[in-house]
Amino acid sequence: PGELGYYDLLADPSIRRRQAALADQYGLEGFCFYYYWFGGRQLLEQPVDAYAQDEDIKLPYCLCWANESWSRRWDGREDQMLIAQYHSPEDDIAFIRNISRFLASDKYLRVGGRPLVILYRPDLLPDARATADRWRTWCRENGIGEIFLAYTLSFASGKPDDYGFDAAIEFPPNNMGLTERDGLVTPVRDDFAARIYDLRDLSEERTDQKSPSFRLFRGVTPQWDNTAGRQGNAAIMLDGGPSAYERWLRSAVEDMARREKRPEERLVFINAWNEWAEGAYLEPDMDHGYAWLAATRRALTPSGALPAEPGDLVPACPMIDQPNRPKILLMVHDLWRNGAQIHSLNLARVWARKYGYEVTIIAGEDGPLRPNFEVYGQVLILKRDMADTDEFKKTIRQLRSQGYEQAILNSCAGGWITPHLAGAGIECLGLVHELPEVIRNFNIEDGIEAFEAHARHVIFPAQLVQERTQDEILGRPWSRPVIQPQGLYKTESILHPIEKEEAAAVLRERLSLPEDALIVIGAGYGDLRKGPDIFCRWAIEAARLNSRLYFVWIGGLADDMRTACHAILANAGTLADHVRLLGFQSDTATFYKSAFAYALSSREDPFPSTVLEALACGTPAFIVSGTTGLVSIAGSPAIIELPDHEAAGFATSLTCLIKSGPRYQKASKAGI
Repeated sequence: PGELGYYDLLADPSIRRRQAALADQYGLEGFCFYYYWFGGRQLLEQPVDAYAQDEDIKLPYCLCWANESWSRRWDGREDQMLIAQYHSPEDDIAFIRNISRFLASDKYLRVGGRPLVILYRPDLLPDARATADRWRTWCRENGIGEIFLAYTLSFASGKPDDYGFDAAIEFPPNNMGLTERDGLVTPVRDDFAARIYDLRDLSEERTDQKSPSFRLFRGVTPQWDNTAGRQGNAAIMLDGGPSAYERWLRSAVEDMARREKRPEERLVFINAWNEWAEGAYLEPDMDHGYAWLAATRRALTPSGALPAEPGDLVPACPMIDQPNRPKILLMVHDLWRNGAQIHSLNLARVWARKYGYEVTIIAGEDGPLRPNFEVYGQVLILKRDMADTDEFKKTIRQLRSQGYEQAILNSCAGGWITPHLAGAGIECLGLVHELPEVIRNFNIEDGIEAFEAHARHVIFPAQLVQERTQDEILGRPWSRPVIQPQGLYKTESILHPIEKEEAAAVLRERLSLPEDALIVIGAGYGDLRKGPDIFCRWAIEAARLNSRLYFVWIGGLADDMRTACHAILANAGTLADHVRLLGFQSDTATFYKSAFAYALSSREDPFPSTVLEALACGTPAFIVSGTTGLVSIAGSPAIIELPDHEAAGFATSLTCLIKSGPRYQKASKAGI
């Protein structure tokens, strides 16, 4: 998984809300939940109930009765039965009565004003037409009114009239007429008997589908691989990636628009949102990031809406474009998943969603965050070595002619573009997130000079950042500086519903730590600047003084730091057991909530958001004097300032904190 991590839909309502928010952001307009009903017995019903009752979620939903029996075969056949279906007239009435509470909800999805009820397999009913009549009659007589009945073409092949239903729904990959392909994979086991298909065949074929003779809602799937359930007998679709899925979805959308006059009746179903065990999902993951969601959003824009060439600029979201919207450029030096880039992403979100601006993002290099940025505006890749080309100059002129008069440059690493923008009449604000060591290591001193010469203002998160950059890099006072501390943009840390001690208990169990363990965390991509090696030294010395202390680093490690950290731990004996290097973790709020303290081991860190998030969760933080702009708030009892990076001093200070922890934790939350 990616952003959402490994989640529990019942224990953490913020996950459901984030799922709905992601779906809404990327253009989806509803969820279809499977409903598991077996002759009066319900299974897996609590996530559906919780979603329906959550007033903070506005995204519509509907239900599909998965009316197969459950067996160990995962396909509803009758061998090795787990729980069986027993369809009957009485069960028909019991089922419709049971779901009527959902059908009456304002949040329930409707077709032509009628609540949409979906049946997975009408062919399993003794008399589908009689069942449909019972459901319609009961709803008319009990205040629901007329309902809209649809079924999936997963196994059934008849027309809606055959079953007394209103519409059918495509259910790829089932019943889609695919032909197995040979030679696409090399088996690694002798008993491999999977059926292999090429999804590109299907996605291309369906773009020219003729109008059916009955009412049919289109369906697509991003991927398919059910090896998790079927092992060597799986069905596997080798796909063309997000681009093939995007073409298929676009054709389905356009087909529905041609055949249905009323926009609210143009339904397209995607299989699926999070069917991980069948390889069919849109949720963010570590392989594709947000690419499937971004492809979904692009497929919902009119054909030709996105630029074919870098110089041909058009609004990023023409379907929601409004005349006279204010416009702003946002420059980010690359699109990799690091601190300044995440900050830029949140700037894009705030300007686009909160302030209503039309945002165009300029990036000096591409990277995995591109789909995330594309949610909020078009992304232009303008590399530094393009600056003298006609294409680059044309793009800058076009931006100015289209009404872009202001730009935020979020890092002096992107400062090189300042004279080009300013020369075109675009007013620039430069944000400095770096201290001298990073500036020198990455050879971006010219970005500092460009800010000073061409930016209207240069903004610093703290006095220390302004002073050190002017003294050690610029060599003279800044002429137009502004001190503006960075706010807390990652609000899930504050909104996380679990209490601190409860969160700590959950994390202790997850990491197999003692019940009385005190957890100290560090966070970030572990390069030399972030000091994960210092964190390990601190951990070993502190654990030597107090065996209750356990140290957890969340974030990947650079190769040199991985080697250094492992060497430190290898020489620590049993004390190494008190250190966990977990790598990237998406559920950071869980760790901030669980922590007794946060240790900022960075050699240099201008104004780290990680500390602000820790403070918001009632977790006091250790910082080192002179290494971070956070010294400006070091007078608060929520911040413990160390004179240097020596492990003995940290261990002693942490031991003192243990004696008065509650006071510090209260001050932390109040201080933020």
